[in-house]
Amino acid sequence: MSSTSEESGLSLRLLRALETLARAHAEHAKKEAERDLSRIISGAILLAIALLLAGAAFVVLQLGAVFALHEFARLAWTYAALIVAGANTSIALVVFLLGRARVARPVMTETRRTLKQAMVVLRG
Repeated sequence: MSSTSEESGLSLRLLRALETLARAHAEHAKKEAERDLSRIISGAILLAIALLLAGAAFVVLQLGAVFALHEFARLAWTYAALIVAGANTSIALVVFLLGRARVARPVMTETRRTLKQAMVVLRG
């Protein structure tokens, strides 16, 4: 067998190996993207549910709390409403921060790391 034939056979095997590696990496990246998308969607759904529940429940609770503060603490309607609104804002802020923390995590970390490693190898 000639040297050229051996080199072309080796090159062909190397290209097939690279193709297999690229295909495996693409499949891994696809699975990772699906996991991250699922996490982001679930975080967004949690945020939407939190906002909906906060809106509906706090309207009713706010009215009851304003009436209670006015009756039992003998506060003016304005002060009672401001106190209740401040409490509602604090609760909404906590729920928002929890939802944002769930959505804010980096996406596709494994794929990014693998791509960086591949670029280092390719650059030599």
